[in-house]
Amino acid sequence: MNIPGRAVNRASPGPVRQSSTLLPTLFQQLEEREHLEVLHLGPAMPETVDFFSRFRCRLHFADVFTELPLPDLDAEDGPDPEQWWQDVLGLPEHTELDFCLLWDSLDFLGPQWIEPLVRVLRRHLHHHSLGFAYSVRNTRAPQSRNRYALLEATTVVVRERDYDLPGYQPQSQRQMGELLKCFRVERSVLLGDGRMEVLLRARL
Repeated sequence: MNIPGRAVNRASPGPVRQSSTLLPTLFQQLEEREHLEVLHLGPAMPETVDFFSRFRCRLHFADVFTELPLPDLDAEDGPDPEQWWQDVLGLPEHTELDFCLLWDSLDFLGPQWIEPLVRVLRRHLHHHSLGFAYSVRNTRAPQSRNRYALLEATTVVVRERDYDLPGYQPQSQRQMGELLKCFRVERSVLLGDGRMEVLLRARL
């Protein structure tokens, strides 16, 4: 039995290419912009860095997965969550984000940490900001262990970790829409493995 948060070693398969229905639509809109500010919640994978090198843009990588498990906010010495997010995101004060790649990061945060993230993100969004995320159709779905990278506007590279991450508490699309108050769900598509890819638009 796999216990959430406990490492389970097994051989990881090689990278797999996965087509996306929503990312092409998103990048069609972004291509019209002269300069992009992009927030990426996750590790800086080489394909993603190479993909965005084709744009005039600045990438802000914040690998929240290396921070897991997140601190207990109910603890006496718990951090101020907004300040914590400001430190982890590292966004300069006047940065206005055009695109937020959230991947499946929200599945490891929970409401206590998503709410302060929303408050911090809202300061850096504008009315045309876009986002992309994965959610689960069924909140009883097992942890996917996936790491994601962008290869093309139509293609995501998926690599599988050989261990579970702590703090897994998946958010359905409905829950994501309720918690992520700085975005609204514009469109979603069901994938073959039961997850949803979700296109987000700023709601300020």
